[in-house]
Amino acid sequence: MSNVMGRPTHYTNELADKICDAIASSTKGTKKICNENSEFPNQETMFKWLAKHDYFNQQYVRAKQKQVEPLVDSMLDIVEEDADVQRAKLKVDTYKWLACKLVPKLYGQKKDEDNQSESLIEKLIDKL
Repeated sequence: MSNVMGRPTHYTNELADKICDAIASSTKGTKKICNENSEFPNQETMFKWLAKHDYFNQQYVRAKQKQVEPLVDSMLDIVEEDADVQRAKLKVDTYKWLACKLVPKLYGQKKDEDNQSESLIEKLIDKL
């Protein structure tokens, strides 16, 4: 008999906090975060917990909003370090899209006086 423990299937607020901390500090998606940490449930279980537990749902929303900061840092690193312009553009565009979805009020498209649409991220990158 094996004493190897499987992934957790029982929800606790403590585990929810750990998952949310991992999300908030990473540029990775939840599937990868869950797969890389044996202490976390699989993504399907995590989504079930989100539907059942208001505390976890609220913490998760905050974590996803905080996740935008590592994304912005990664974009700035890519712009500064990646010599392949096409690859850098694709990476930055992908992160920009994600940031706009995670925190649309801050990073989404806004109209200026000339009716030009520009996000905060585009303004930051233009200044580099």
